[in-house]
Amino acid sequence: MTLQLFPSSSRAIGEAVELAHSYKDVKSTKVLRGPGLQPFVFMVKRNYGVLRALSDTRSLKVGPVIVSRGVKYFYVLVPKGVEGRLVELVRAYSPVDAEVSISRPSNVRLVELPLIRSTPARPYPELTECELRVLREAYRAGYFRWPRAVDLEKLARRLGLSKATVLEHIRKAERKILKHYLSYYGC
Repeated sequence: MTLQLFPSSSRAIGEAVELAHSYKDVKSTKVLRGPGLQPFVFMVKRNYGVLRALSDTRSLKVGPVIVSRGVKYFYVLVPKGVEGRLVELVRAYSPVDAEVSISRPSNVRLVELPLIRSTPARPYPELTECELRVLREAYRAGYFRWPRAVDLEKLARRLGLSKATVLEHIRKAERKILKHYLSYYGC
């Protein structure tokens, strides 16, 4: 878990760093400064407690964690039937004794998990920067038209890459796109 603090003064920055170093669950702390930017404290916290339990139960944290009067509120989507397991895991993973309860807001429409599960996690496949660059240029140059407006050799020259590299990026991108598209339709 990553935290960013924007202290109001340099004294507050020092206090935040000192306080962070006193907790064993803080992996690292760094003060980041830049010209014209307000300095802020960047902390990385060990992943246990609620976040680890959410991960283990395939639950999803939505929105920010709200802390009020010493109580942390996590808004989460929990798969049907694992609420009890989630409570057990939060208690087991918490570094201190934790009182855990789950409540359902009355103003939220409940959706069955199969509907959520049938929706792709991403609306598009994740291509690497190189795959996207090559695919974009191939499309713009007319590589996918029939007949081709540009052949592989000319496309490679335009990109400053070898033919083998261009072809590899195109094939990997096509594979990812097709896999994503076909899995959407259950193929």
